[in-house]
Amino acid sequence: MNKLKINTLANVAAKLWTMFAVYIFVPFYINILGEESYGVVSFFATLQTAINLLSLGLSNTLRREFAVIAEDMEEEKIRKYKLLRSVELIYIIIGVIVSITTFLLSGVIARNWLNVETLDYNYVSIVISLMGISISTQIISSLYVGCLFGSGKQVSTNAYTIGWSVLKYVGSLLLIYINPSLILFYSWHIAVDVLYLLVLRIALWFDLKTTVKKKWHFSDFSLLSKVWKYAFGVMLISLVAFVNLQTDKVLVSTYLTLTELGGYNLSTMLGNACIILGTAMNISAFTTFTNLVTQGKEEEAKATFIRVNRVINIFTACLGAFVAVYSLPIIEVWSGTSEYTQMLNNCSIFIVLAITFTGFQQIPYALALSKGNTKINVILGVAYIPLVIVGMLLSLKYGGLKWLSIV
Repeated sequence: MNKLKINTLANVAAKLWTMFAVYIFVPFYINILGEESYGVVSFFATLQTAINLLSLGLSNTLRREFAVIAEDMEEEKIRKYKLLRSVELIYIIIGVIVSITTFLLSGVIARNWLNVETLDYNYVSIVISLMGISISTQIISSLYVGCLFGSGKQVSTNAYTIGWSVLKYVGSLLLIYINPSLILFYSWHIAVDVLYLLVLRIALWFDLKTTVKKKWHFSDFSLLSKVWKYAFGVMLISLVAFVNLQTDKVLVSTYLTLTELGGYNLSTMLGNACIILGTAMNISAFTTFTNLVTQGKEEEAKATFIRVNRVINIFTACLGAFVAVYSLPIIEVWSGTSEYTQMLNNCSIFIVLAITFTGFQQIPYALALSKGNTKINVILGVAYIPLVIVGMLLSLKYGGLKWLSIV
């Protein structure tokens, strides 16, 4: 079995665990915390995506840099080490800024962004502050994950990720069963996030081990000058993707109740299950494409793309169509309540299909990035933004979730 298949299986295993963990634990969260508190939990994903834009596209940039194969790998490891140390310092600064800013704005978010009905505003404010610390830690972890993925260490990295997820889900469930508090819930998240960060950093340092002693100097920031254009392009893509893919959740959290936000996010999680193979293959294919492109094997990269893209599209289309048709009964069995199915009637099918279509973009996107091509993604995404924002605002104003899902 070649490395592409092995890495893809590892990525699929991690994605499957994430999907099954959501299916297993979400009903318990809803039952123990209640619909409104679960709405706060689901808001965490939107906040996390928004803040991750501050990572400046450097995680994906280093993923590409670490996938490069050079003749002198000893010298290449030293270059990667210096590049990593430079970016790591930037990420640490970003993490501190995010934690402080989230703390200062937590009250404003609780009172003026979220439509809190029964929960205490100060309580929600504290929870949002803890979310900021958790997200800051995960931002730094994402840098290490990107580097390890680029190095081809996808099996071990996914094993670390699954272990982190198990600790987070199981531990938080046991804690809220004893005391259904979101403060306790996110305090545990922070503890597990810090442990995950340390494990990833140690693993990466072992991967960069060389026979000569490595040193980093402030002047090594100059290495960023060689990758800033690519990093800037990836950052723009991330910004455009956030607007196009997360605007719906931001608007729902602003104009509708937390309970409706929770129900809407259940549908989006169901849709994400349909693109699980595509997102997993994207990670593996990107490393493979980069290796081939940097070695000048363009024809082999093209043949691999055609083969992989065909399989992904067929699988995604079939699974997406099936899940969309049966989305309502799946959500009712999953959540254990009919409240969400009544809320999502006639709209969950469109939500699932919309996310399914994004699955067809995964492999072409991986190939484009492996070649350093970010322009076309930015142009198409920017052209689509006005349609998304205007359409969603009008839909929420006149038709609620039903019309929003069609847009």
